[in-house]
Amino acid sequence: YGFWPDDTHLVLDVCEEIGTGTSISVFEPGWMKNVVAMARAGTLPRGSKLNIYFADYGWAGMAPPIPEALQLYMHMMEGLDLKWSVGLVGQNIMDTPLAQMALERGGSFRVGLEDWSTGPSNLEQFERAKEMINKVGRPIVSGVDAITYLDIPFPATRPN
Repeated sequence: YGFWPDDTHLVLDVCEEIGTGTSISVFEPGWMKNVVAMARAGTLPRGSKLNIYFADYGWAGMAPPIPEALQLYMHMMEGLDLKWSVGLVGQNIMDTPLAQMALERGGSFRVGLEDWSTGPSNLEQFERAKEMINKVGRPIVSGVDAITYLDIPFPATRPN
């Protein structure tokens, strides 16, 4: 949950050694600047995915779940081929405009009890998410398809 130089080097070394991408949590724009710098320098591991988090005003650091905040991140990523999703800490991302915006702009969104622990079951959240995804005509990516979609290079995970 940070971008300390030694931590970053350790993560990059592990990703290269085992041949996988990394899941990067982005909690504020300064972290996105680091991701963008790594992507431009070609040091972001192949198969990596960004999880851009938002939170209401009771949480420090993260942007509120408003379209303008997502637009800022979209501007920062402009011209880069990055896989990304949006998430909302402690609430339902699908009750904000961000889930729909993400789908319309090539991203995805997170659902489940990890982000919204007081919400309905994971299955119920997934069912609602599936309806939103189907409405915009995007495919639901899981399992082997996710490995291909993210372009994860680890040979043991590659589909035959």
